[in-house]
Amino acid sequence: MALFERIEPGADAKGSTAVFGMYGWGSVGKICLNLLIDLLRPDKIGECSTPALSDFLISQGDGFGRLPTIEYYLSKRHEPRILAITGDAVVNQLDARQFYGTIEHVVSTAKRLGAARLIAVDGAIGSERDGIKVFASRPSLARRAAVQGATILEKSVVQGYAGVAVGLARLLGLDGVGVVVPCENPEPNQRAGLSAFKYLVSFLDLRLQPG
Repeated sequence: MALFERIEPGADAKGSTAVFGMYGWGSVGKICLNLLIDLLRPDKIGECSTPALSDFLISQGDGFGRLPTIEYYLSKRHEPRILAITGDAVVNQLDARQFYGTIEHVVSTAKRLGAARLIAVDGAIGSERDGIKVFASRPSLARRAAVQGATILEKSVVQGYAGVAVGLARLLGLDGVGVVVPCENPEPNQRAGLSAFKYLVSFLDLRLQPG
């Protein structure tokens, strides 16, 4: 799998919490991460591109064209420190090798940069009335994540990147938590994305560092 990556020299996310969300069901992960980035105003520390992302060029307002990317942002002004990971295209799930390879690279990069844990946010097929569902790489983590009305997802198959990311986090030695918000259709769901964002802010107890 071809991969083109740039990480800022000296980027250090030691002890941070990586939060990963992209376009998926209901665009929940992407909407949530956009809101999180708007709140944290983090520094962009890197990006990567791969053929596993959609095959188009993004033409910006100044006429500059770029490939779809996965981007890494590090917040230094909040506790806990957040390594936000998002992108502007869907990861190809039709090619399992590219799909797994891309998600594995994201999780490996988070670990290499020093993240201590990873939270993956996505949508899921279902009714919003069902509320936020959580799962984790360890039962104790799942119980800890079941706050603010979120309930543990039991005896279910998790579709999409969130389940794969949590599974790979466990294999790579990171604590992993998955957060999914049920949506009735795949169209972008701002309400579901906002619900995921509010849950994250509360669960992580995000706060500005003093001074």
